[in-house]
Parts: sequence; structure tokens; C-alpha cells
Amino acid sequence: MDRHGIKRCWPSDHYMPWWHTGAAGGAAWPWLGAALAKTNKIAIGTGVTAPILRYNPAIVAQVFATLGYMFPCRVFFGLGTGESLNEVPAGSAWLSNHERLERLEEAIKLLWVEEWVTFQGKYYQVKDQTSTQNWRSQSRYTSLALARRPQGWTVRKQMAL
Repeated sequence: MDRHGIKRCWPSDHYMPWWHTGAAGGAAWPWLGAALAKTNKIAIGTGVTAPILRYNPAIVAQVFATLGYMFPCRVFFGLGTGESLNEVPAGSAWLSNHERLERLEEAIKLLWVEEWVTFQGKYYQVKDQTSTQNWRSQSRYTSLALARRPQGWTVRKQMAL
């Protein structure tokens, strides 16, 4: 991919397959590590990961922090509220838009913590853990600019309701 001038690549983080062809879809996170290891320049991250139903935000933070340490300045993280066709087959109930946005807002607070954290939210809890989020400062591609501007996140959240 490097020699073809590709600058960024983002696989989907979907529970697959969605279709009835017998095809299989791979998991995004192992693919990220393999693709980053086989390339030298390209920035790679998820198109969207939904850290609210299939994944605990603390685990998402650990995965992307690990990738960020291994491949500095090349990892980005797309963030969203998920889709029914991904979350329900994996055993999650499909929640209202309002509740998914609430969970995402709480997940963002947990994902973007500094140093040691004890986090007691309505949906997620972490007790006495060290933050793994130093990867933020190593990446040129921060796909969630809203995390730096909580007021921007709030406006967009209210518009979506």
C-alpha cells in the first residue's frame, strides 16, 4: 500500500457477514496490527468502532493505545454509536438513539482520561486503572476532534436527538 501512494486505510469494525453468501468477514483489530506491521507510512484505523455495546470502552482504549505505542503517528480511531445489524447479532439489545448517544458520551469521557482513573458512570465503571491514552499525543490523525471540544460534542448530540 505504501508504494502505491495510499495515505490512509480504514477497515470497518463490523460483526460480519451481513449477507447470506457464505462469505466471512474478519475482525478489524487483528487486521489493524497486521496491516500496520506490513506497511511503513500509511495511517490505519477503524472507519468506526462502537465502544458502547459489543465492546467496553476501557478495552477499546487499551487496544488503540497498544497500537499507538507500536506504530506511533500512524493509528487513528473512528468512533460511533453502532448499527443494529452489528450489535444485535452479537447479543446486544438495540437501544434508542438517545441511549446510544448517552452511552457514547460516557464512553468518550472514559476513553479520554489522563493518568490513573476511577470512573463510575451510569453504564461503565473502571476502578483504579492507569490510563492507556497517551497514544493521542502520538497520532497526527485524531478522528474524534470533538473529544477535544466538549461543547462541540454537546451541540452535535442535541442536534441528533
